[in-house]
Amino acid sequence: MARVICYPDGSTDVLLSGGLPEEYRLIELESIMRERLGDDFMQEYRECTSNKPEITGDDYERICDGYRARLHDTLDELRHVLNLLEEPRINRRKLVSAIEQMAKSINNEL
Repeated sequence: MARVICYPDGSTDVLLSGGLPEEYRLIELESIMRERLGDDFMQEYRECTSNKPEITGDDYERICDGYRARLHDTLDELRHVLNLLEEPRINRRKLVSAIEQMAKSINNEL
């Protein structure tokens, strides 16, 4: 079954390998990318997609440990903000600085 790829500029390509196994569809897609984007793009694309290492359980554990550490840092900052709010006179500069630091930490993880 043929499939149609529509591009933002209004042009289209027809994939004739729609019902075939994935490797045939990939070959056809690569030929379309080469035509539209050039050989340099295809070389970069192949380098990026062929060197993907397998992610192991240790990698996931390391990633989780990093997120856990970041959450602990954010929790410490929240405690600092709560302490600032309990003071009789609120120092707005310190409060804003602590909140900006938390926002920066969270934004860096996103």
